[in-house]
Amino acid sequence: MKSRSPTSNAQESALGSALATIQAEYLRANLYVANVGTTSVVLLLVVFFWDADLETELLVWAGIGLSSTVFRSLLMYVYRAADCFEKRSSVAKRYLYLYTGATVLSGLTFGFGWLTLVPHLSSYEQLIYLLSIVALLFGGLFAYSPFFPAYLGFSATALWLSPLLLNFSSEIYVTGLAFGIWLISLVSTMFAYRFSDAFKVNKELEFNVYRLLSEVTHKRDEAVAANLAKSRFLASVSHDLRQPMQAVSLTLNTLQQLLVRKVGGENAQRLVEDNLAGLQHSVQYLNSIFEALVSISRLDASALTINIEYQEIDTLFKNLEYEYLKVAQAEQLTFELSVPQNFNEYQVKTDIHLLERLLRNLITNAIRYTPKGGVRLAARLAGDSIDIRVVDTGLGVPVSMRARIFDEFVQIRSPLAREKDISLGLGLSIAKRLSELLGSNIRLSTHAGLGSTFSVRLPKKKSADAVRPLQPHFIDERAMVERLKHRLVVVIDEDSKICEANKMVLEQHGAQVIAAASGDAAVQALIFSSRSPDLILSDYQLVDETGLECVEKIRIEFNEDIPAIVIAGYTDPEELKLLRNAGVEILYKPAPADALLFSVIRHLRVR
Repeated sequence: MKSRSPTSNAQESALGSALATIQAEYLRANLYVANVGTTSVVLLLVVFFWDADLETELLVWAGIGLSSTVFRSLLMYVYRAADCFEKRSSVAKRYLYLYTGATVLSGLTFGFGWLTLVPHLSSYEQLIYLLSIVALLFGGLFAYSPFFPAYLGFSATALWLSPLLLNFSSEIYVTGLAFGIWLISLVSTMFAYRFSDAFKVNKELEFNVYRLLSEVTHKRDEAVAANLAKSRFLASVSHDLRQPMQAVSLTLNTLQQLLVRKVGGENAQRLVEDNLAGLQHSVQYLNSIFEALVSISRLDASALTINIEYQEIDTLFKNLEYEYLKVAQAEQLTFELSVPQNFNEYQVKTDIHLLERLLRNLITNAIRYTPKGGVRLAARLAGDSIDIRVVDTGLGVPVSMRARIFDEFVQIRSPLAREKDISLGLGLSIAKRLSELLGSNIRLSTHAGLGSTFSVRLPKKKSADAVRPLQPHFIDERAMVERLKHRLVVVIDEDSKICEANKMVLEQHGAQVIAAASGDAAVQALIFSSRSPDLILSDYQLVDETGLECVEKIRIEFNEDIPAIVIAGYTDPEELKLLRNAGVEILYKPAPADALLFSVIRHLRVR
């Protein structure tokens, strides 16, 4: 037997609540007519059957009938508010049960009449009594049957007893009608059941139509919002790309003029250095834009592989402290790491790579909007969880922006913000989506002009069996050259300029490089080498093959599982799965030189 999905159960629960509300609204709308009709029949029968010998029986019977009237009147008063059923479905369900009780009480009035009144009536009067019940019964088809138990409560107590009395009571003169009454009861009950079922089906269909219409409307609104976001995106990217490109163009023009004029001297040297620094900053800015766009693209395509397990994160925190201490000092800020003394004894349930990206986004954002003071990366123990915080003394988030600060392309415009670091406004949006992938939510505490605190809470435990993350990323220049010295790296890229640039970066740090434009060319070049490569570095999108196919060709040629890195602009989830299953590291374009070098060193074959 298949178990229902949580979504299916939720929809059925919502449908049941909506149906109960509709049934209650229907019965309440007809309660006044039903009450007046039943009360009128009771009073008319009392007047019609009035006789000195039946005064007591008629008054008792009328009293029972009027008690039903009072009960229904109380229902009308208590549930008189137009929206009383919409607030809580439990109110509607309670009303249905009370209404059924009212119909049972009304039915018992006429059932009691079969025992106390009918035996004392003439055959003509007995027939009138029977026809009055039948009239109420068929009137109840309209008033009660949307909620079948309410109809059944009246029908069973008012009429079903009469055939037995007709057969076994010698004082009832309307004989031979038992079969007819049973038939009337059966047919009316069948009609009531069919009407109730049709009512449910109709309302369920109506509910589903409204639900589908709501979903379609929601999807349409999402599409409109996405279209507007795309327009904002194109406008923002157009502006933010033009700014550094303009700076690059002017810088290159200045350097070109220096070369043409052959200007020398100390001033010229300083001018060249300043222009090169500006050029490097513009390229870094362009790179940050592309990284943000790639991150958003991968999140939208669900192309991230998530591996959540208990891991030690003290090394990650030390890495971040090492890196951002220098970044903060360059901006004349302080950067602090604040963790418990026994922090390295705890393990956090997370994906270490996603957590690192999340914290980098938060720290970068904090530095960007902190004109003075500093930034602190902190961890606090909180029961079975750990609270990771990024605290700054910056601008804070204005009240008007707090509801949308995590939306895409939202930026705080302030003259105090670092103008050179203004970005696309994607950092916090990416951080929020990464936190959701980790099963958490980013909490914001902020005061305008006093700073902000962004925090994420993750499960923790204390154990000696944690998965240790990679060792610190930061390797000084001398150590980098030492580790790459005499190592053979194969570089594959069809773009000769990129291939040559990668080769130069690696050779400057001591590596031996074989550059090729295809997998076959790389294999051919390696045949003349006296050794197998220590690493394969390949572009992913080649004309006639993929980077993975190039890697496999070289691995097959040497019959070794040679470490490999593939540089990709974008890969869909299926391609990512193939690369990871093959044990191939993935770098996304544009890959900065330091990231490229670290990845190469980290994946070099151990000798």
